[in-house]
Amino acid sequence: MSAPVHCRENIPAGGIRRRLLLAHSDLDAGGGAELYARAIRDRLRGQGHLVDTLDIHGIRTADADDPAPLPLTLRTLLALGRLPVLRRRHLLRHALVCRALPRFAPGYDAVILSYGEGPALPCPVLTLRHAPALFSTRPALLAVLGRKSPLRGPYTRLCRRIAGLPTAPRPDSGPASGSPGHQDHPGDLVLANSAWTAARVVEHGLTRRPPAVLYPPVRAIPPATAPVQLARDPHLILALGRIVPGKRLEEAVAILTALRRQGHPARLAIVGRAEGAYARRLLARLAPHPGLELHPDASPSRLATLLARASLGLHCYRQEHFGIAVAEMITAGILPVVHDGGGVAELVPDPALRFADPAGATRRLARLLALPLTERARMAHCLGQGKALKKALDFEAELDRVTGPFLARLPGPGA
Repeated sequence: MSAPVHCRENIPAGGIRRRLLLAHSDLDAGGGAELYARAIRDRLRGQGHLVDTLDIHGIRTADADDPAPLPLTLRTLLALGRLPVLRRRHLLRHALVCRALPRFAPGYDAVILSYGEGPALPCPVLTLRHAPALFSTRPALLAVLGRKSPLRGPYTRLCRRIAGLPTAPRPDSGPASGSPGHQDHPGDLVLANSAWTAARVVEHGLTRRPPAVLYPPVRAIPPATAPVQLARDPHLILALGRIVPGKRLEEAVAILTALRRQGHPARLAIVGRAEGAYARRLLARLAPHPGLELHPDASPSRLATLLARASLGLHCYRQEHFGIAVAEMITAGILPVVHDGGGVAELVPDPALRFADPAGATRRLARLLALPLTERARMAHCLGQGKALKKALDFEAELDRVTGPFLARLPGPGA
């Protein structure tokens, strides 16, 4: 199928307008990966490139909001990803998009895989790895994708088959096991969302060249508008992020209980998008807990108020590959305590703010609760000067730096 026809006439500063296809699982999912993909799309469009998008909702051109008409077979294939039963099956949705992708790729100068690795394509590919690998069946790579399940391996193999990737070798058969082959194209570019992710990609031999690091975009949330300056609550701890199993919010509540048993008048505010049966069940179960505030689907003004009030943060996610929620807390002046693993350590390099288990988190928070607010503010200010956070806040310049050479060496002018 050929690429859609465009009407836009603005030309990039370099004089070469590229026709690009950004392929994602579901751009309407509302998570950090979608924020990242949209930021890439918007920046490239702002430079004058023609960036179409392909996800389970179809293909949208750079100058139209509604999906373009598709042949029945492709329309049916992508419609499977919109079935309610697959709402939480993100890898399967990505696999369906990958299955459709080779039909569209020949009409573009390059394809941007903004959700993760995909099939071999006839054009240069820019791949963004939010995790070291999505389709690998190697145990070490499956272990950093969140919840452990004996079905994860078979599920991943099924998704590989749907995506049109080559059958993975045995998990222990070599460093490149489970790696799709499109990264071998000399014009390709692989990006990772943290130095930790990039190091795992290299460690497991998933690409020929080490990925460049492009931290996700982080925008400081403006302070709440109030007639007087809000004072920090020395006992309020914030847990920020989607209400999903991987965030380990029950563990955060257990840490709160331990702190209160030690005599600390700590309170925990859980703030995040609540979607699906898991979130509903968890919120109902936690509601009576002493010292707990629940703010599902908080409005922007409520979120800004909580970011202005809280003085400490708690992030229990294991092997967080970057941690946009942690970055938002730091920019708001909150001092977060995080699990000691993954790319989030690049945002929180101080070992005194990282823990290995709930008991360690309780000890670190207890020490911080004993500090005056002025000392906590000083520590939070130091975190705010970190290199990883600075690059995330300067996302557009960083994107230009890593994608400029890739776009410049694409063969032939954009249409």
